[in-house]
Amino acid sequence: MKNVILYLENDMIRARGFEEQVIVFEFSGKKFIAENSYFGDWIALTDKAKRIVGVKLAPFVSNTYLSEKFFPTDFATRAKNISIENGKHTYITILLENAKDYAEESKNRIEAAILRSSTNDVVFRLDGFTPKEIQSFRLS
Repeated sequence: MKNVILYLENDMIRARGFEEQVIVFEFSGKKFIAENSYFGDWIALTDKAKRIVGVKLAPFVSNTYLSEKFFPTDFATRAKNISIENGKHTYITILLENAKDYAEESKNRIEAAILRSSTNDVVFRLDGFTPKEIQSFRLS
């Protein structure tokens, strides 16, 4: 199983792939530690060539989870390649490429987790990528 860490660098969300499940991620002088459980699903956003150009995150723990745990962070307020749908349910869409034409993959994956630093900054971990998918994903 492969996983991807989504992190904020220069006000853009970037992605980095890993072979093993990441419990601790160190970046830019900060240590991010995984919270105890998954918070939701991730859905691949693919272009016409079926390359993954982004992801949509959908929490299943509660409708207020992201507003309580995520919205007050730099990741949510500074990132330029993120959009937030805040209605009955909250969804986060992150595009890693300048894709205008993309579709949601039909299957959800219940494997999205937050890693948090001591300064309350966050990164996301998405688990469950196949080797073929990881090759199509734009990684930093």
